[in-house]
Amino acid sequence: EPQVLGQLLRVADATALHEVLTRLGSFPLFRELCEAYESAVASPGDGINAEFFPPLRVLSPSASYSSRRGAWPAAAREADVEDVGLAACGELWVLLLLLLPQHLRVAVAENVAGPRIAQDVARAVRGPWALPLEALRETLSHILPAPQARGCAQR
Repeated sequence: EPQVLGQLLRVADATALHEVLTRLGSFPLFRELCEAYESAVASPGDGINAEFFPPLRVLSPSASYSSRRGAWPAAAREADVEDVGLAACGELWVLLLLLLPQHLRVAVAENVAGPRIAQDVARAVRGPWALPLEALRETLSHILPAPQARGCAQR
């Protein structure tokens, strides 16, 4: 459920998030997935409920502010904002997809199933933010393990 997933990824520093997403913008697969996400949210159907999926905030040409100037919406710039989550930033849904375990990514699409995706994300992000993303990926792999093949003794 989107409401449950929405609690999985939250970022306490909107400025750092903006920098991470800008860096991920150099990763072709991330850009391609963001374009597909934006298209799906713009014309909902096939079970997509646009109320659960916010627009792209950094990588969209139709964003309501300029990512080139590093500007976030006013709410995210306020000092009292605790965090930015999946309910506020469409790019986080794309990032979550890329951080999911391989068995779940392959269920979405073959081109996001490669075992090197996590390494490519870390390489695109670089710097001090790569390690927390890797830790999140590892945590998700423990929370969402691959189903075990049933053997004769389990039947």
